[in-house]
Amino acid sequence: MKLEPATLFGKRDTIEEASEYFDSVIKALPKEVQFHTFTAFAVFWNTLAYKYDLKEKSYGDKIELEEKS
Repeated sequence: MKLEPATLFGKRDTIEEASEYFDSVIKALPKEVQFHTFTAFAVFWNTLAYKYDLKEKSYGDKIELEEKS
């Protein structure tokens, strides 16, 4: 499986910076939707964490996701 950028959106230099950005966006949302938005992201994150091995790459390279056995 190839993970390709969503070119309509920006990026951050590190996972930590991307996570901080996500947190700031969540906090800007109305309280009644914050939990649902975080839940959707957490499911996506856990799917990557449990099922795939990721390697850092240089910008512009495509990453190959290897499913964990």
